[in-house]
Amino acid sequence: MQIKMKKLAAVTLVELLAVLAIMGTVTALTLPGLKKHSQKSEYAALAQKGYVTLEHALELASDEQGKEIGEINDSEDGNDGGILLQKYLKKHLNYIKDCTSSTSNNSECSTNYTPFEGGTKITPTIRAVILMDGIVIAGRGAGDGQNSFIIDVNADAAPNREGVDVFLFNYRKYNPNCVEDADYGQWKLCPVEHAKTLMEDGWKINYY
Repeated sequence: MQIKMKKLAAVTLVELLAVLAIMGTVTALTLPGLKKHSQKSEYAALAQKGYVTLEHALELASDEQGKEIGEINDSEDGNDGGILLQKYLKKHLNYIKDCTSSTSNNSECSTNYTPFEGGTKITPTIRAVILMDGIVIAGRGAGDGQNSFIIDVNADAAPNREGVDVFLFNYRKYNPNCVEDADYGQWKLCPVEHAKTLMEDGWKINYY
């Protein structure tokens, strides 16, 4: 009887070790996926927060000026998103770092990024602020497109990749579906490239 119990205990111990080994393998396989999913959710939430914050600042600036801020920027500053940010928007933003005094792509507020598919790094000329939660809102120079903005959800931390932690928006005359309409459109902040897909998917990153 004693020998039988020892054999049973030995078998039980072997089974326990086997179960622990399997659990360790499953954990090692699933943790990277869970971490990636969590990071994607975090970036998407921050992108939405940055968008809402910028959109609200545009509304407040327009109310303050008594007309759409895009009309003023269009006539005085050549459709420069950076100037719009410097002159009209930053007073309505809760920021910890101001990089709007001059244009730069190498400052602490840098929004240099690579395209989603990879390739040559893009170094736009910008004026920017860093918000309290670390989001960078940057206005691009007129040479980079009319009233264009960049939202970088984690400042200069990696990966600095469009559609991952960097998202692009334009403030122009659009119809309700964010199709440009210079004649009859309303001034709106609309997403471009992967930011558009992100918004259409309910602020969930499903494309990678």
